[in-house]
Amino acid sequence: MESVSVDDGVVTIEGEAFRHLHKVLRLKRGDAVRVFNGRGVELHGRIGAISGGVAVVDVEGVVEAPDSSPLDIFLLQGLLKGGKMDLVVRKATELGVSSILPFFTERTVPRFDGGAAARKTDRWRKIAEEASRQCGRGMVPAVYELLPYEEAARVEGIGDGDIKIICCADGVGLKRFLMDKGGNLKGKRVVVLAGPEGGFSEGEIKKAHIGGFTGIHLGPRILRAETASIAVISLLQYELGDMGFIDPLQK
Repeated sequence: MESVSVDDGVVTIEGEAFRHLHKVLRLKRGDAVRVFNGRGVELHGRIGAISGGVAVVDVEGVVEAPDSSPLDIFLLQGLLKGGKMDLVVRKATELGVSSILPFFTERTVPRFDGGAAARKTDRWRKIAEEASRQCGRGMVPAVYELLPYEEAARVEGIGDGDIKIICCADGVGLKRFLMDKGGNLKGKRVVVLAGPEGGFSEGEIKKAHIGGFTGIHLGPRILRAETASIAVISLLQYELGDMGFIDPLQK
């Protein structure tokens, strides 16, 4: 993380990470602390000094962060209005997605030029980092640059080996889809294609089907766009990931 640096057994914490440590957690000199580097490594140590907006941690141990979900979820999210996109990025991070790619469609209301799009991407990356820190994730999800729908649906790295679903009204029920797949989901990445407030156009749904995406609906009630994304991620983590265990030690 950009506000955490490691050098010769000492971790320096400043910026947003320091504010979280000092203002939220209210830690002080001598307190034990865990520091995540955002790439799956957890550092254990104690605060040796804290002043002037900077905390210095003496590292006592380094371990692999244990929180990564066994399910790899790649969320392709249609651009949402106002703070709704921020909400989805934050909650998707808390729920354990590995990657988030925002895109705009025919029905997307907000439109950004190159500079504004870059600033939005930076904001979403910071939100993902903050959410990871808040929920104790050792790995910060990747947040990609904003793309047009056509490019997002066939982004490099999405292949035939992935389970690809698109949230739409004319799809099959998620539970039925998972039952039909049976044991063919183990070890595979799930790519979730979720639309903006106005949903996908017929042409966009057709292109997704041609690209190997299966239509999935989430029940008889009409869900807001941000609710649909959070719901489908939660259900996938419950059925295939690490949210369905009564005792975390059973994993």
